[in-house]
Amino acid sequence: MAEIKRCQYLGYVDDIHALYRQYAIFVNPMRLGGGTRLKMLEAMGFGMACVSSSIGAEGLEVKDGVHFITADDPEQMAEQIRILASDPSRTSKLGNEARKMVISRFTWTRCLRPLVDYYKGQRSH
Repeated sequence: MAEIKRCQYLGYVDDIHALYRQYAIFVNPMRLGGGTRLKMLEAMGFGMACVSSSIGAEGLEVKDGVHFITADDPEQMAEQIRILASDPSRTSKLGNEARKMVISRFTWTRCLRPLVDYYKGQRSH
């Protein structure tokens, strides 16, 4: 069984990407809030398996059990983290599917295409 380390508050981090490379599981216990979920998308892009509340994954169009695992209360979240930490194969598969999804949907070219098309249409008037 994989060793599960206790949570540690890091405060300001100079390079979040170094942490994404260091760990296999990203935990997003968001309980309220709005806006985009960029940190979760970043973690997914790095191939991390994600355990997130429903609110934390809101608007990302991700599938529970395929791209991430939903856990909406502390007990569920702890259990899902424990399950992933003890199953590196499942953790890896979840992270790989998350990365493939991010690459297919959120590249700069794909995200900017609607804006470029809009401005091209504006010039013709």
